[in-house]
Amino acid sequence: MKTFQFLTYIVFQIVLLPISFFGLILSTIKYWALKSSVKLPVSVTNPLFNKWVLHTFKQRKDADAVEMLSNLPEMSMAGLWYVFLPAILANRLTGYLPSFARISQPEKESIYTLLASRTLFFDKIYEEKLEGIQQVVLVGAGFDTRLLKYCKHKNIAAFELDSEDVLNQKHSVSQRAALDQSWINTISTDFKSLDWVKQLTFKGFMKEKKTLFLLEGYTTNADETELIQTLKGISTICSKGSQVAFDFYSMEFQEQRQESFKLKDKLLIRLNGQKLKFGIEMTAAPKVYLTNLMTYADMLLTDFVMMGDFTPTSRPLGALVLAQKH
Repeated sequence: MKTFQFLTYIVFQIVLLPISFFGLILSTIKYWALKSSVKLPVSVTNPLFNKWVLHTFKQRKDADAVEMLSNLPEMSMAGLWYVFLPAILANRLTGYLPSFARISQPEKESIYTLLASRTLFFDKIYEEKLEGIQQVVLVGAGFDTRLLKYCKHKNIAAFELDSEDVLNQKHSVSQRAALDQSWINTISTDFKSLDWVKQLTFKGFMKEKKTLFLLEGYTTNADETELIQTLKGISTICSKGSQVAFDFYSMEFQEQRQESFKLKDKLLIRLNGQKLKFGIEMTAAPKVYLTNLMTYADMLLTDFVMMGDFTPTSRPLGALVLAQKH
């Protein structure tokens, strides 16, 4: 069956190559023409693109994320569809899934499925941990739209923290996409100081209420000192039972030290163009390190999920973390 699916994709890829190439040119021209004026970091746009992929290949529904991506000024949706048309047609006819649209088994992730695993991990937190939660805080919110799906019309106060540029762009894109986010409290910060702690209180955050803090993708832009400072800041303002979740990537992944990495894998990392600031050596007891780190922040590590496995030629590419306030 898989052979038939793949051969169907190859046939479509050959027949529709001119259309895919045209789509690539269209997307590239629009992106580079507007990139300098938009100035959105890769950590903001990549997760949004990944959610579009999962939605388009029917792995995860997310109409709000699709609308958000469709209204990015530098994004050519026509070009995007033309590029992926062979894979989409093969998917519709045979169920074919390209590597970047697959959801891997736990601890079997590759560089192509990392974002999907991260996305589903945070989805699961919303779905399983919201009961009894009175406040949700997105630290490094980016263009995430889950608050609309999980928190709107509920008795939950919502807060988003990010840089002023990102929040302004998100507000503008949300208006074009007709996504009402006026009920969400936004706070602009660079995270290098703890000014956001005071701003949260000013915006109506209540320390005594049980809170869920989500730092999805936060460590891609924060070094170890900033992460520790942020976790300690969270600990000082949240009540017992509050929870915090974040992800991180390994030093082996960042420095491309995986023996299993092929040339195309290394090229993908280079094309991504983002140098990660925080990482952990996965051979040096990462769970122990995270346990000690959370204890230092007066929290208890409750969930630690490796992204990838230990093999003779590779190490986990990162991990997903959930902790709770003592």
